[in-house]
Amino acid sequence: GVAGIHDEYAFRLVELLQQKGKVFISSERPLHPKLEAYRVQIDPKEMHEFLSQIDLLVGDSQTMTAEAAVLGTPSVRFNDFVGRLGYLEELEHKYQLTYGIKSNQPEKLFEKVEELINQNDIEAEWELRRQKMLSESIDLTHFLTSFLIDYSKSHENGIQLKYYN
Repeated sequence: GVAGIHDEYAFRLVELLQQKGKVFISSERPLHPKLEAYRVQIDPKEMHEFLSQIDLLVGDSQTMTAEAAVLGTPSVRFNDFVGRLGYLEELEHKYQLTYGIKSNQPEKLFEKVEELINQNDIEAEWELRRQKMLSESIDLTHFLTSFLIDYSKSHENGIQLKYYN
């Protein structure tokens, strides 16, 4: 019961995006035969590399649009979850790396896509936005590794760290 990009909108998006470059579709559902020709044929393990190399992602997946945004690729998501997920709200409103458009606003979707494909220096602008986001975020792997090393050292020195919920 959740709406996103259906075939009519997909055809319009393909027509709009083809004006500027090659179009690829990634979908978990069967596609209309005319759209099937655009299906990207890559190993799912290569998806992040693919997302980092494209110019724009337009989709109805929260995950894919967030991943593209974090990689510095402009993204637009079109679905009923817009405004309901904190991490996407932050990527959109604080860092302007992605845009969310509710499924009852299809014309707004096409306007935003047209605006983005016609924006000059978009790659450089998104890289600046991405660097700002990264500079204000923690590296969780580094944090956890440091925490565990420090905890281990403190335990060796007879110091007990206690945590309470």
